[in-house]
Amino acid sequence: MKVLQRIFNSLFLLVGLFLSFSACTDDNDVTATLLDKEYELIDIEWCRMADDVLFSKEQSFTHESTSQQEAEGKHSIDFNAMEGYRQSSLFLPDDPVLFQRLIGSAADSVCVPQSATQPAMGIYFHMHTKNSTPVPFSTEYYVYNSEQQNLHIESETPFIAYITSEIMEYQVTYTYRALFRGKTTGQEIEATGKWEGIYYRHIGNQVHSFEGENITETAPAMP
Repeated sequence: MKVLQRIFNSLFLLVGLFLSFSACTDDNDVTATLLDKEYELIDIEWCRMADDVLFSKEQSFTHESTSQQEAEGKHSIDFNAMEGYRQSSLFLPDDPVLFQRLIGSAADSVCVPQSATQPAMGIYFHMHTKNSTPVPFSTEYYVYNSEQQNLHIESETPFIAYITSEIMEYQVTYTYRALFRGKTTGQEIEATGKWEGIYYRHIGNQVHSFEGENITETAPAMP
């Protein structure tokens, strides 16, 4: 009889632990409250919090370039100071499971902060296409080209130009909050997290030395 009672007590304890674990899992699983199979991103805001990072570093280099002859007989140099500079983007959601459930199989494109002058710390703001290149709203590391900055110099005769370029590198993290809406019920869910990015800004060029005559520069030049 005592053996049966011990077995019963053990089974009762196991059932209790299982129910308790299941209840805790359901309480912590936000995805259990989702009503729709598909959600769409309707808004995303950005903010700089106390634990976010802003690191900047100025780079300067001088490039020697030899002119190429054009069809009409003129000689010219086309120079892009941003060639080879690759920017990056990575989203780090607070709840990766919820994030993936809301995003689905196709990630949206969003505009990320790419400016040294943003609202004060703790204030949320929006980014617009004219201020930033859209990137995938994804947890996958994304690399893309910097904005092109072309410098055109021409002359009636062959020449060599020495061009000094200044470029600013930014390594940043921002806090984001994104609002999703269910496509069927209209249920709205907020997802939060961090964004890490590296991007570059072209300050300017300076043609400080050249060999040739009648040089014409059609910038952008260094201010």
